[in-house]
Amino acid sequence: MYIQKENIQPSIDQTEIIRAHKNDGLKMIEKNNTKSYWITCITLLLAGNFYSIQAQNKARKYQSAYNRSYQEFDTVQDYQGQTHFVLHLLVSLDKTTTQVILSQSIDGKKWENIKTQRIQKGYKASLQNVPLTFELSTTKELLKNINKQVYFRVTPSNQKGEKSQACGVAQISKQKLLKLQEDANAANHLAKRHK
Repeated sequence: MYIQKENIQPSIDQTEIIRAHKNDGLKMIEKNNTKSYWITCITLLLAGNFYSIQAQNKARKYQSAYNRSYQEFDTVQDYQGQTHFVLHLLVSLDKTTTQVILSQSIDGKKWENIKTQRIQKGYKASLQNVPLTFELSTTKELLKNINKQVYFRVTPSNQKGEKSQACGVAQISKQKLLKLQEDANAANHLAKRHK
């Protein structure tokens, strides 16, 4: 027996109900899409600002650290054959600076002035990152006076003798000083051998 399927058409009421459900669903989807769009925008904006602020802070931190604490210790030998430590620093000076004072401390609290260096007007073409070199005491004297490490700071002074805030700070451990001395002694030994 063959059953013929009738083409059943929904009634007008059912058609309107289906359309209404479709429209409500589309409106809900539109509302959800709009909400998620704005949430996404706000999230991206906040995240972008957060990473931008982090990057700026990092850049400032590295730049200030570079300006404040570029330091290099080295050794030189004088004409008598004694080895001296040399400190190279980058410092930022102001317009009124006429000299800089190098101070030394064993504990970072009590400072002793050990060198004064005049700054010529022509030398201060750029007041940022001015390279300075200080010859320190002989290696034997310096190593004799420190326990674990030694600190150095550079303080600018104007023509009237008024000091400003320290513009350069350096520190080195006794172990590193001993290593520098060993390297200098080895280099001197090789130089004498090849003469």
